[in-house]
Amino acid sequence: TSGTSGTSGTSGTSGTSGTSGANGSAAPLSTEAITELNLSASLTGANGQARCADILAQGIYNRTDRKVSDNLRSVVTHHYCRLSEGEFTDKLYAYLNDADSRSSDASTEAGGSLNVIGIISIGGHGGHTEADAAAHAYTREDATAMVRKWRDASCRDDAAASEGDNAEAVTTADVDGRIVDAWKSCMTQARYGLICDAKTVDGLVSLSVEWRPNELQRRHLPQVQLQWNNLENLATGAKTLPARLGAGGAATVTFRVTDPLAPTAAELLAGDADGLVTFGCQSVLPAQKHKAVRRDPRCGVEAVKRGRGEACGAETYRAAADARCGAPTFKEARSAACGAERYVEGTGDVCGVDTAYGDRRQDVPLLLGMGENLMRARAAAGQLQAECDAMEADSTGIAGMLFNLPKGRYVYESWFVGLDAIFVHCRVEQPRTCRDAAFGVESYAACRAEGHGIESYPTCRDAAFGVETWKECADAGFGVETYKACELVD
Repeated sequence: TSGTSGTSGTSGTSGTSGTSGANGSAAPLSTEAITELNLSASLTGANGQARCADILAQGIYNRTDRKVSDNLRSVVTHHYCRLSEGEFTDKLYAYLNDADSRSSDASTEAGGSLNVIGIISIGGHGGHTEADAAAHAYTREDATAMVRKWRDASCRDDAAASEGDNAEAVTTADVDGRIVDAWKSCMTQARYGLICDAKTVDGLVSLSVEWRPNELQRRHLPQVQLQWNNLENLATGAKTLPARLGAGGAATVTFRVTDPLAPTAAELLAGDADGLVTFGCQSVLPAQKHKAVRRDPRCGVEAVKRGRGEACGAETYRAAADARCGAPTFKEARSAACGAERYVEGTGDVCGVDTAYGDRRQDVPLLLGMGENLMRARAAAGQLQAECDAMEADSTGIAGMLFNLPKGRYVYESWFVGLDAIFVHCRVEQPRTCRDAAFGVESYAACRAEGHGIESYPTCRDAAFGVETWKECADAGFGVETYKACELVD
């Protein structure tokens, strides 16, 4: 950015100061020359400053402050207070309507002010440019009113004494590039005074300074001494820096930026050899690099993506039919393991007995009870079963035969006396026919039994069969969802 000469140094402008001095090669400056230089600096720089400072009025200052010389403020205030109202009015009226000052495009804006080296502010007279200056020229009455207003506020003993207690702060600004460009464009229109211009070339700062005086300044200061007052964040390998400039002279110095994250600022002063009259300029550049808070891989991972995979663990295993799933299903078949379905048919006591009776006549005498005694004796001897056995042997079991005896097992039961003979009474037992285990198995039932072999196993899910689906989780293997935010250098 660039700055031009003015009064307070704000936004790159400069001011003059001193009560007497020398031009570096001749006699000291007279009080009249100091006054003229002060007003010249005010009109060529201060009004331009007030106009261009509006561009920087949106809170762009965030750098360190410095103080305008208290001595400068006190000396100049005292000088103007010593002038009579008429003398001050004459000088102010002449400079307000000076064509040379108007050609510098430094006329005041609406609501602005004429600022004399940054400590004397006289209310503006409405905005006008060089093109319409004639239509808005200041009158002598305007100048008189301005002088009276300023003297009332500034020339009391207590006010003059306190001026030095309120040194004006001048801020070196770290400004947005677009604001800097607009300010630079404005300031370069102020064509006179000490002019600074800085630009960045391949990471270095090239600072140009020029002493471009108007006619009045050239008359009193054909040559100025340079003082490199403040170089912030700038370093140079040069052993010496330019010490003086003649009228229209310029010099360029290349600096290295010590901290690319910080803005740079340069402040130069120029004046007579005795340092009693001083012009100044400032130039500021924004930081070459910037820190910004953003999300970046260099900041680390804040969150990883979610997905399904081995890292998350198994959610479900594959299903399979296997012995580990439980008892098998055996094959279906007919065997002794299933039990008998049908027994062999047979006749026997196990089936139950049908009972019938038969009698056998005994050839024994019936006289005088002889036959009865004989039967008793034979029964006691167990001889009567033989009679039943004989009946069993004689049985045919053929129905319809005379004297037919049923087939069966004949068992002695008793004897009795009939009308004409004694009989042996036998019980005939006839076993029934049935199907029973005693006769053997005709066929076995069908069933599922271990001896038949395995038909199938139950189905289940087991880790041994492999993974069917994985669980869902957040894992670095799925990639990064978001990176952490941190401060990085662009």
